[in-house]
Amino acid sequence: MASHPVPQLAPEVLSSLRELFARLDYYESHLLQVTGLESFFLVTRSAEQMFARLAGAGPCGSLARVMLFGSRATEAEIAEAIAPMTMNDWVRWGLLERHPDGKDELRATLVFYPVGDLVLLFDRPHLEDQTDVDHVMSLGGGTSSMRFLVPRGEGTRALDLGTGGGTLALLTARANASGLGVDINERAIALANLNAALNGIDNVTFAVADMFDLDAVADPEGYDAIYAQPPFVIRPDAGIVYRDAVGRGDEMVAAAVRVAGKRLRQGGMAVVFCNWIVPRGGDVASRLGDWVEGLGCDTLVLEVKEESPSEYATRWLQGPTKRTAVDPEEHEKWLAYFDELGVGAFATGAICLRRRAEGRPWLHLSEAPERIGVDASDDLVQLFAAVDFLSTHPHETLLDHALVPPPFLRIRQELERTDAGWTVAESTSGLTRGLMFELNHDPAVGDFIQACDGEATPAELATRIAERHGESVERVKEHLLGVVPMLLIYGFLRVADRG
Repeated sequence: MASHPVPQLAPEVLSSLRELFARLDYYESHLLQVTGLESFFLVTRSAEQMFARLAGAGPCGSLARVMLFGSRATEAEIAEAIAPMTMNDWVRWGLLERHPDGKDELRATLVFYPVGDLVLLFDRPHLEDQTDVDHVMSLGGGTSSMRFLVPRGEGTRALDLGTGGGTLALLTARANASGLGVDINERAIALANLNAALNGIDNVTFAVADMFDLDAVADPEGYDAIYAQPPFVIRPDAGIVYRDAVGRGDEMVAAAVRVAGKRLRQGGMAVVFCNWIVPRGGDVASRLGDWVEGLGCDTLVLEVKEESPSEYATRWLQGPTKRTAVDPEEHEKWLAYFDELGVGAFATGAICLRRRAEGRPWLHLSEAPERIGVDASDDLVQLFAAVDFLSTHPHETLLDHALVPPPFLRIRQELERTDAGWTVAESTSGLTRGLMFELNHDPAVGDFIQACDGEATPAELATRIAERHGESVERVKEHLLGVVPMLLIYGFLRVADRG
């Protein structure tokens, strides 16, 4: 399926589109509320309940049904949604196309994808065939998570490697930063520039460039924030250009991690969302350590999931809708290649780097939270700070520092009735924004978190907890020494600032 030409829209057309989006409230929060979805990622036409809700949402629902979810619509439906612009205008501008058989139906040539208060244009998803070499994908799972890690604050200089339609670079620019987005795909850069113009953003630059050869376009002084989602699907032969890695195994991913690390300024941070091989024997720390050796960067690995070689091959051979039957011979070819590479499993997640000013860099592996939300960039900075603290303070001294929970921590408790009355049977702590870690723990840990006030140290609190639960002080201290590191990593507690 050939890609449609990237529209060339005049400034007055872009202005009219912005006015339309504002009038209809065609923005992410509103459309998620209307559809009842948590995200727009991989929503297909089979979502009957969602389309029923859109049908009752007036012109905004009609526009979303056609321009976001890819349904066809009649000329009358389109005319009502885009007025005072006309359907003929949109066809002429290359935003809509008529049915090839002359039916009273139109469909979008591009996706109008709301991201926060931006509306971005991407190619329509070819759910069963995405092999076009210049196809520009909308938000995938990686970008959907990484978008919340966009840095905040003026003066931030960002680099988006493999920018596609410019999502992360534009979100960075919207947050009062500036930067550069690069992609080897000329069509992607054309769409990124169109998206910048459509959203009135002028503090970002896009360039056609190979992420592995950036000297001609990159700032030689480096960047404060770098984002990359390189082609990362590991397979035995050439596949989808924008998605599948070239080279042997995960060599392309390793090269992208090294490029990101080398382009960071002092104190700068990079996030690379990717797949990597977990070797047989499971020593992934040593393997990733080789990737970042000599970069002068601390490395924080947030693993989303692991899959067996068979699960991994099946997932990518089935395609996004999982309706494609897997060819047994093709599946066996993938497994033979993985066996040759020494694959024990495949991991998916984010490799996060921070350039150090001095000292020995560390590498820390952690499971990623199931959900990543707004302000995750602040939590990522805090997570690096937690590992800094743990790596520079002897384990036996961890109870000597006052701790305090953040205001967005919530503790849920389940009570059970016993002969002695109502008691806490189970406690769960979780963050309500950012890196939304969640942890089930025993009631004593919940009591400890609640008692941390930024003044008393854990060692001092151990006495109170021991008295309440009928335990010895030494046993409580031993237990706290085991849980405090995890509570710091998850962000449930932070070292109190007594300055």
